[in-house]
Amino acid sequence: MNSKILSAVAVAAVLVSGCAAMRAAQAKNDYLKAQTQNLVIAQPLEQVWPSVQRVVFAHGYQLKQTSSLGAFSMETESKYESSNTGSVAKRYLIQGFTAEGGSRVTFTYFAERSSNTGTSTDSGRDWKLEYELLKIVDPQRAEQLDAEGERLGQEAASKS
Repeated sequence: MNSKILSAVAVAAVLVSGCAAMRAAQAKNDYLKAQTQNLVIAQPLEQVWPSVQRVVFAHGYQLKQTSSLGAFSMETESKYESSNTGSVAKRYLIQGFTAEGGSRVTFTYFAERSSNTGTSTDSGRDWKLEYELLKIVDPQRAEQLDAEGERLGQEAASKS
């Protein structure tokens, strides 16, 4: 009987700690996402743009050849990934803007998912790539945001 109680307590402890870890990760991600929405990088766009290209290429994307986009805009070719549940074709439109105090860069994804049940599409901002760019061009600011995200995550984890 005691071993059953101890097992139940152990399982409950694992579940609670797992939930706390998930709450911490979600709180941190929510904070970082919010911070990237209107993020101004304290550097001119001309200095930031080569790092934008580095992020794009690091993720295996190729640039589309187009002359209709501006100097600080690029579009990628679709990148295809397959799994046993279907496939995803994902591409990006990356745009840079001059902003008060520096520059802003947005990574907008367009995805098409196919499976046995059909096809769906979605699009949106990819805050994780925008944050990855920040880590390259302003690592000190990224560390500050990361530290605050960790703090908020710890707070969330400690709540029941």
